[in-house]
Amino acid sequence: MVRPPNKTAHLTFRAGHLKSAKLLAVGVANTGFLPGKVNFSVRLARRNPASQSTNLIDLLKEYGAKTQSLRAQLLGREDVGFARGHREASGGVLNVEVWEEFVRDGLEILERPVAGDAARKRKEAERPKNTLDRFFTPSPKKAKS
Repeated sequence: MVRPPNKTAHLTFRAGHLKSAKLLAVGVANTGFLPGKVNFSVRLARRNPASQSTNLIDLLKEYGAKTQSLRAQLLGREDVGFARGHREASGGVLNVEVWEEFVRDGLEILERPVAGDAARKRKEAERPKNTLDRFFTPSPKKAKS
């Protein structure tokens, strides 16, 4: 996970901006409070009519149950601070490795496509591989250390 310089990552779940009617919840994670831990907090968005019937603790547990590894690390354990709080605001404290796995596999927010990625990859694939600049650049295998 890319960490900003102030060690705080702001996350929004599947919405383009904070005032979107599609926004279900807003989450904030802080890696600077406890060494080796990530403190996170999630709050329901009040603009979304679905938030009236959404239980945030159940939603977090649903995300935490997406893989066997996450289920073992997050759910049913008293020593793990996960999905603590109430229906409208919840959070917890997780090890950095568990947090990054939760974000990647549970929330799936790191897999969100960025505009222009497909076109850039296509252009790179179409670019010729046998150019002079590649001829004069030493390969990492041949470089002496």
